[in-house]
Amino acid sequence: MSVSASIQIPHLKKGQLLSEWSKDYLRATVMLNDTQRVQLLPSYVHRTRGEKSLAESVSDKTDFTAAINEIKKFIDPEQSHIQLNKQFYDVGRSDGDDCTSVFFELYNKGTDAKIPTDMIFTRFLTLFKGGDKFYEDNTTAIKSEMSKTDMTVLFGKFKKELDKKSSKDKVVIIKEEPEENYVVDQKEQQPEWAKDMQDQLHFMQGQLNECRSHQTDYALSSGTETTESEEVYQYQSSSKPKNTGKKHDNKSSKQSKNCKTCKRSGHSAEKCWKRICENCGGKGHSDFECSSYRKKENNQQRPQSNRQA
Repeated sequence: MSVSASIQIPHLKKGQLLSEWSKDYLRATVMLNDTQRVQLLPSYVHRTRGEKSLAESVSDKTDFTAAINEIKKFIDPEQSHIQLNKQFYDVGRSDGDDCTSVFFELYNKGTDAKIPTDMIFTRFLTLFKGGDKFYEDNTTAIKSEMSKTDMTVLFGKFKKELDKKSSKDKVVIIKEEPEENYVVDQKEQQPEWAKDMQDQLHFMQGQLNECRSHQTDYALSSGTETTESEEVYQYQSSSKPKNTGKKHDNKSSKQSKNCKTCKRSGHSAEKCWKRICENCGGKGHSDFECSSYRKKENNQQRPQSNRQA
């Protein structure tokens, strides 16, 4: 015996009608057949010992509807005509209810209350927009005595018109395509003079970075540190041409300023950052600027001074 695990089988509660409870019971036992549903009735209809005995008395039946109707007339109180009419007119339309569920609920309530079929269908049309026009167009077809098949056909015609009208009333949202952004190469937008200036700027930045690296190496080897502002000042002062008052040719001045060590302009070989000291092997200074060389001179001069003393 397999029972649906998603829906819990409800018990008949106090004050609840058996006819209303049986609908929930059928939904919960959708995986069972009628014989199994009837056999389980005593486990869920047991508010009193008499109700449980009634449920056990129909256990031999194989039709669930017949079994419910058998015990319903003893458990459910007989409703008056006024109560049945009230239930019919209490049927309304909530948000999200479709016309199909509303129509069949009205049909079942109206049939129990013995309401004429034209009144059932008219009541149904009052709950939907466009019902007045449909009634005027189909007045001859709406009769006081119609079979369930005739009412279903008439309902299908109304539903078709309702769906057609609702599809026209839907707002069509046109999706806007995003604007295309065309990527243009920056080199095509820049003029030639801007390219030349940018190349010169990159060259100067490269020289400045190289100068900073050599100054840092020299500071580490000599034990002194140079700030960034001092490095920029030293580089600018070393790269500025001396004003001798004489005019030189650009080509000859460029050739004369080229360093023999690094092959760059703006300084001489004596002040080149790539020059190598012969005493310690460090870069950025010559042997007479070497700190180790100076220490040796000081050590040699001290004994002489002591002797003189």
